[in-house]
This record gives sequence, C-alpha cells and structure tokens, in this order.
Amino acid sequence: MTDILSKLDVTVTCDQCGSFTTSAAVVAESQHQLEACLGSPDESPLALFAGLLDRAAIESLDNAWKALEGSAQQRGECISLRTEHTTGRRRHWDDATKEALRAHLASDHHDYVWARLPFLVPMVAKIARLSGTAPWTRLVVLVNRLHAVVLSHLDREEHMLARFDKESDKTLIDEQLATLRNEHDDIWHLLRQVCDAAEVPEPTVEALSTVVAFREELHRIQQHLRTQMQIEDDILSAP
Repeated sequence: MTDILSKLDVTVTCDQCGSFTTSAAVVAESQHQLEACLGSPDESPLALFAGLLDRAAIESLDNAWKALEGSAQQRGECISLRTEHTTGRRRHWDDATKEALRAHLASDHHDYVWARLPFLVPMVAKIARLSGTAPWTRLVVLVNRLHAVVLSHLDREEHMLARFDKESDKTLIDEQLATLRNEHDDIWHLLRQVCDAAEVPEPTVEALSTVVAFREELHRIQQHLRTQMQIEDDILSAP
C-alpha cells in the first residue's frame, strides 16, 4: 500500500525566512496529534502544521486512494504513483552522485528533523507541568539538550556538505568527517537516554493523552534519525 500523503509536498512561503517544504503526511499527523493536546491550539506548535491543509480534504484524498488501491488489488492489478522511483531512472545509493546524495540528506532527512523535533519540547514541558514529578522534570532537561545538540549538528553538517567538494585540504576534510561521525555517536547515546527516561515515569491522568502522543512522536524521530545517520555515515565514509 502506498502512503499517498507522504508523496505530496506542501510548500509554505514566509517573507522573513523564505520557503519551507513539508509533506501532507506531516500535516495529517499534526492534525491527529493535536486532538491529544490538552492546551489551547494557540500554544501548540502542532497547530502550525495542522492548519496548512483542510483536514476533511486530506482524509477524503487518503480514503479515496486506499479505495482505489483496494479495488485494483481485488482484480489482481496494481496501481502506483509515477515518480522518479517508478520510472526508468530509478535511483539507488550505489549509482547516485555524491552531490545528489548530499542534497537528498539536506532536503529530505534534515527537513523532517528540523520540522518535527521542536514539537517534543513543549509537549514534554506540558507533561512535566501536569505531572509535577522529578522524572518528567529531568526528561525536560534531556529533551531540551537533545533539541539543541541535534539542530546544532544539522546546521554544521549542512554547511560542511555545501563546501565538501570545494575544500582542497584532504586532512581538514577527514578531520571534519570524523567530527561529524563522532557527533552521530553522541546524538544516538543522548537519544537513547531520552527514550529510556520517557518509559519510566507513570503519567498522571491529566497528562496521559499528551504522554502517548509524545512517546509516539519520539519513536518516529528515533527511527528517522537512526536511518538518517546510517545513510550519512555511509556517505561521509565514501572516498
């Protein structure tokens, strides 16, 4: 089954920071998670994405696509989207250029983290406020540290990837690549701390729905970062 919403880009233009692209799937996830938020929509960052598209229209499109896929399967047929991955020029890591791979990291993997990671901060702060227990207060500290470390790393990595082919000093390049790979190890260790800490505290009844949404979002980010860093390590290690 194809997730039709993940194939649709939503481009938002800001007069101050330029254009930003996310997927309709991220918008749909935000609309779903906003239901579990006990605060007002004005104080939830989820609302920033949830308001980009009409929810009824998204759900209608998603349901229509699933019905179309199901109808084709019943007839022993297959229906798929025509993209660069399903046409003649299928892209694999082995035959893609380094430039294309680096652009893919910045535009796809990094954009997801830039967009989703900040949501964890107000969510865990709200849980700590409602629960008032030491474990959740400690988790606020860990999540804020993870937020700062990861976004700082992404910024350095994108700047380095942009000048990767312009740098002639191979020793300097090797040193910078080693630094990035070491940062990946540090990020993964910190992320594991956050995930482990998030499973220990028992939430209060008032915070339960937000805890469930927080843990789901944290799991998605963990899975995405694991995949992203594996790809990056392969690319950064390539000659």
